[in-house]
Amino acid sequence: MCTEDTTHIHGIEFKAHSCPVPPEEDVVGGISAILWSLMLLPLLKYIVTALYFKTNEGEGGIFALYQGLIPTKRGSNGDRTYNSDRSTDPVSEKKGKHHLNEVFHWPLLIWCLFGTSLTMSDGVFTPAVSVTSAVGGIAVAKPSVAQDITPISIVILLALFLVQRFGTSRIAFLFAPISFIWFLLLAVFVRTKNYDLLAGILLAVTGCEATFANIGQFNALSIRISFIGFVFPSLVLAYLGQGARIISDGNVVITNVFYQTIPGPHSGALFWIVYVFAILATIIASQAMITATFSLVQQLINSKSFPPIRTVYTSDVFQGQIYIPGVNWVLMIATIVVVATFSNLTNLTNAYGFAVTTVMFSTTVLIASQVYYVKHLSPILALCYLLGFGFFDGLFWGAAYKKVPHGAWVSLMMGLVLSFYQFAQFLLPECASKRDMLFLGFTASRASQSVVIDFSVLTPALGFYGVTYRIGFRDDFDVKMGELSDQICDFERLANPKASAAIIEQIKAISKTTTYIVPYYHFVSRKVNAGIASTFLNWVRMYLIEEIYQRLAIIFPETGNWLTSEDEIIRVGVTAII
Repeated sequence: MCTEDTTHIHGIEFKAHSCPVPPEEDVVGGISAILWSLMLLPLLKYIVTALYFKTNEGEGGIFALYQGLIPTKRGSNGDRTYNSDRSTDPVSEKKGKHHLNEVFHWPLLIWCLFGTSLTMSDGVFTPAVSVTSAVGGIAVAKPSVAQDITPISIVILLALFLVQRFGTSRIAFLFAPISFIWFLLLAVFVRTKNYDLLAGILLAVTGCEATFANIGQFNALSIRISFIGFVFPSLVLAYLGQGARIISDGNVVITNVFYQTIPGPHSGALFWIVYVFAILATIIASQAMITATFSLVQQLINSKSFPPIRTVYTSDVFQGQIYIPGVNWVLMIATIVVVATFSNLTNLTNAYGFAVTTVMFSTTVLIASQVYYVKHLSPILALCYLLGFGFFDGLFWGAAYKKVPHGAWVSLMMGLVLSFYQFAQFLLPECASKRDMLFLGFTASRASQSVVIDFSVLTPALGFYGVTYRIGFRDDFDVKMGELSDQICDFERLANPKASAAIIEQIKAISKTTTYIVPYYHFVSRKVNAGIASTFLNWVRMYLIEEIYQRLAIIFPETGNWLTSEDEIIRVGVTAII
């Protein structure tokens, strides 16, 4: 799936609205800018280059790039790590190679969390912008229905989010032929001096980051073949055809370039065929961004930057194909609110464009860093990549930044709120790990049929055991308590063969019931010394951590999605100094 399949529906239309009937040289310049943008960003930067920087687990996106630069220590939490190169490339493990200075770790983490949050906000704006733009075409054939665009869009979005539970494989099986026909229709029908208009050209390349983040749902080879062999040529032909119609019939088609350039009468059969497929294509583009959001949330959960929530693995073959019910419903509510609130489509696209350009620039910086620090290639190559693609990303970001007062502030605020929550969540494992180190005695492991059981047996004086039961990436499972208690009994026999009989009897009696012990964190802000600004900074930190984040942690506890009774959960108070 690729969200590039619908950006042209509003790309030229947004440019055209800036001038009643643009002269021929402006049309040629605008189409030229769009085509060069398609070649430089989606094609060269993402399809040809960025897909090589996926993780060993097949994940993409800005946070996966961060984990490639600063990989999780092996064995630290038992979860998979997002190390794009170091665990498979023996060269990268050699000592003496250049590594990223630790001074940059925390600033880079905060920036990547912010970029990831903006990508997640795209999961709200992409369905809102795409579907609303496509549905708006009905005003060309039926002007009387123009007032019903918002409710029609909301109904379509509701249906889209309701079918997410069926999984990527089933949805893709339905959407694949629709995408093929859509691009076929685009292929068959076949310079500006205003810097602000770059914000309109940006809409032609907004699907880049979704393509990279979605690599866990599909694979790099299929994405490259479909984009280079089919999607890119179809988009080029579509934009060239629309540009030609603007030059020849500008007064007729300028109000809605995409729909007005469809051959035949506005209420004819061909118009309605294209209209239906345009709506279906926007649904597919929205689906791609939604699944990309699922992948990003999964990465954050595995890196302890997001609370663990229920995740459904919809495929027995691809572990990246997942469905997260809680995220799906939040996206649905937020998208509907955005569509109902933004009555002006231009303001909606402003919010959309700012989030996209910020993430695109962040991706360029991280890939350039990986070229040098992870791939260990020439620093000149990394610098050329940064300056080359960073220049174009910067142009688009500058144009989008000017739109912050006109709607882009919404995505900025969403990114700031989400990144703050993720950063605070990221700090918790460090506090917990220092506390838990006091209890570890010895550790043993046993692997059987994709199930790994780790035993951390505590000192006999404490009188209890810690067991981690790792089941892999599966949604349905059954923890066999009898098997666990038998293995603990075996450990007791090995540790104390003569006096273990009584203890083993107690273990078997206790293991008939299950009790979950979870930490209840009381957050305290650590005071920092910042000179004259210390008082103000410490007050802000205390308010954000002890007031806002503490309340969020109470409202959304980690046990909220557990399929167990509250009577079986014991909460132990822990003071977490952040």
